[in-house]
Amino acid sequence: MNEHAQLISLEEAFIKYLVDDAHYPPDSLIKECPLPTSAKALQYLDLAVIDAEASRLIGLFEFMSSVKDTTNLVATKFRLLVPDLQILIPSYLVTPSTSGDFEVYHLDSTRKWQPLSLGSLPTYDALKSAGKAKTILQNQNKTKKTLN
Repeated sequence: MNEHAQLISLEEAFIKYLVDDAHYPPDSLIKECPLPTSAKALQYLDLAVIDAEASRLIGLFEFMSSVKDTTNLVATKFRLLVPDLQILIPSYLVTPSTSGDFEVYHLDSTRKWQPLSLGSLPTYDALKSAGKAKTILQNQNKTKKTLN
Protein backbone atom coordinates (compact mmCIF):
# COMPACT_ATOMS: atom_id res chain seq x y z
CA MET A 1 0.00 0.00 0.00
CA ASN A 2 1.47 3.40 -0.96
CA GLU A 3 1.78 6.30 1.49
CA HIS A 4 -1.27 8.16 0.18
CA ALA A 5 -3.47 5.07 0.59
CA GLN A 6 -2.06 4.52 4.09
CA LEU A 7 -2.93 8.09 5.08
CA ILE A 8 -6.47 7.72 3.69
CA SER A 9 -6.86 4.49 5.68
CA LEU A 10 -5.45 6.17 8.82
CA GLU A 11 -7.83 9.11 8.43
CA GLU A 12 -10.86 6.86 7.95
CA ALA A 13 -9.95 4.68 10.95
CA PHE A 14 -9.37 7.74 13.16
CA ILE A 15 -12.67 9.35 12.13
CA LYS A 16 -14.40 6.05 12.95
CA TYR A 17 -12.70 6.14 16.36
CA LEU A 18 -13.83 9.75 16.95
CA VAL A 19 -17.44 8.95 16.04
CA ASP A 20 -17.82 5.47 17.55
CA ASP A 21 -15.59 5.59 20.61
CA ALA A 22 -15.07 9.27 21.44
CA HIS A 23 -18.69 10.22 20.53
CA TYR A 24 -17.91 13.11 18.20
CA PRO A 25 -21.01 13.96 16.11
CA PRO A 26 -20.35 12.92 12.48
CA ASP A 27 -21.58 16.29 11.22
CA SER A 28 -18.94 18.07 13.32
CA LEU A 29 -16.09 16.53 11.30
CA ILE A 30 -15.09 18.19 8.03
CA LYS A 31 -12.49 16.45 5.86
CA GLU A 32 -10.18 18.56 3.66
CA CYS A 33 -11.58 21.75 5.12
CA PRO A 34 -10.43 24.87 3.23
CA LEU A 35 -9.36 27.76 5.43
CA PRO A 36 -8.43 31.14 3.95
CA THR A 37 -5.33 32.84 5.33
CA SER A 38 -4.34 36.50 5.43
CA ALA A 39 -1.97 35.79 2.54
CA LYS A 40 -5.11 35.27 0.40
CA ALA A 41 -4.29 31.62 0.02
CA LEU A 42 -6.22 28.56 1.10
CA GLN A 43 -4.82 26.06 3.55
CA TYR A 44 -6.53 22.68 3.56
CA LEU A 45 -6.89 20.99 6.92
CA ASP A 46 -7.01 17.20 6.86
CA LEU A 47 -9.78 17.21 9.45
CA ALA A 48 -11.52 20.11 11.14
CA VAL A 49 -13.84 19.79 14.11
CA ILE A 50 -16.56 22.41 14.15
CA ASP A 51 -19.24 23.54 16.54
CA ALA A 52 -22.07 23.83 14.01
CA GLU A 53 -24.37 25.68 16.40
CA ALA A 54 -21.87 28.50 16.87
CA SER A 55 -20.24 28.23 13.41
CA ARG A 56 -16.85 27.94 15.06
CA LEU A 57 -13.75 25.86 14.43
CA ILE A 58 -12.87 24.00 17.65
CA GLY A 59 -10.18 21.50 16.67
CA LEU A 60 -7.67 20.64 13.93
CA PHE A 61 -6.22 17.25 12.97
CA GLU A 62 -3.48 16.47 10.46
CA PHE A 63 -2.53 12.94 9.41
CA MET A 64 1.08 11.98 8.70
CA SER A 65 2.80 8.67 8.08
CA SER A 66 5.58 9.49 10.55
CA VAL A 67 6.13 12.07 13.23
CA LYS A 68 9.92 12.22 12.77
CA ASP A 69 10.41 14.24 9.60
CA THR A 70 7.09 16.03 9.29
CA THR A 71 6.41 17.65 12.64
CA ASN A 72 8.20 20.90 11.76
CA LEU A 73 6.27 21.17 8.51
CA VAL A 74 2.90 20.67 10.19
CA ALA A 75 3.79 22.89 13.16
CA THR A 76 4.75 25.62 10.70
CA LYS A 77 1.41 25.21 8.92
CA PHE A 78 -0.46 25.58 12.22
CA ARG A 79 1.69 28.56 13.24
CA LEU A 80 0.60 30.26 10.03
CA LEU A 81 -3.05 29.47 10.65
CA VAL A 82 -3.24 30.44 14.31
CA PRO A 83 -2.55 34.18 13.83
CA ASP A 84 -5.17 34.23 11.09
CA LEU A 85 -7.67 32.56 13.39
CA GLN A 86 -6.76 35.04 16.17
CA ILE A 87 -7.39 32.34 18.73
CA LEU A 88 -5.51 29.18 19.64
CA ILE A 89 -7.34 26.18 18.23
CA PRO A 90 -6.43 22.79 19.73
CA SER A 91 -4.28 21.13 17.07
CA TYR A 92 -3.32 17.48 16.76
CA LEU A 93 -1.11 15.30 14.61
CA VAL A 94 -2.15 11.67 14.09
CA THR A 95 0.27 8.99 12.90
CA PRO A 96 0.03 5.20 12.65
CA SER A 97 1.18 3.21 15.65
CA THR A 98 3.04 -0.07 15.66
CA SER A 99 0.50 -1.35 18.21
CA GLY A 100 -2.33 -0.95 15.71
CA ASP A 101 -3.94 2.12 17.26
CA PHE A 102 -2.92 5.68 16.58
CA GLU A 103 -0.24 7.92 17.94
CA VAL A 104 -1.62 11.36 18.69
CA TYR A 105 0.43 14.50 19.34
CA HIS A 106 -0.86 17.81 20.64
CA LEU A 107 0.66 21.14 19.57
CA ASP A 108 1.37 22.81 22.92
CA SER A 109 1.58 26.52 23.72
CA THR A 110 5.32 26.54 22.92
CA ARG A 111 4.48 25.16 19.43
CA LYS A 112 6.06 21.77 20.12
CA TRP A 113 4.40 18.41 19.54
CA GLN A 114 3.70 16.52 22.74
CA PRO A 115 2.56 12.87 22.77
CA LEU A 116 -1.00 12.38 23.94
CA SER A 117 -2.68 9.11 24.86
CA LEU A 118 -5.98 8.35 23.12
CA GLY A 119 -7.66 8.41 26.53
CA SER A 120 -6.45 12.00 27.00
CA LEU A 121 -7.88 13.22 23.71
CA PRO A 122 -10.51 15.85 24.53
CA THR A 123 -14.12 14.90 23.97
CA TYR A 124 -16.24 16.87 21.53
CA ASP A 125 -18.07 18.50 24.46
CA ALA A 126 -14.75 19.53 26.04
CA LEU A 127 -13.57 21.11 22.76
CA LYS A 128 -16.91 22.86 22.40
CA SER A 129 -16.80 24.21 25.97
CA ALA A 130 -13.21 25.38 25.56
CA GLY A 131 -14.17 27.13 22.32
CA LYS A 132 -17.01 28.97 24.07
CA ALA A 133 -14.74 30.02 26.93
CA LYS A 134 -12.07 31.30 24.52
CA THR A 135 -14.68 33.28 22.58
CA ILE A 136 -15.97 34.89 25.78
CA LEU A 137 -12.41 35.76 26.84
CA GLN A 138 -11.63 37.16 23.39
CA ASN A 139 -14.78 39.33 23.51
CA GLN A 140 -13.87 40.58 26.99
CA ASN A 141 -10.40 41.54 25.79
CA LYS A 142 -11.87 43.41 22.83
CA THR A 143 -14.21 45.29 25.15
CA LYS A 144 -11.32 46.24 27.47
CA LYS A 145 -9.27 47.53 24.53
CA THR A 146 -12.22 49.57 23.29
CA LEU A 147 -12.85 51.07 26.74
CA ASN A 148 -9.18 51.94 27.20
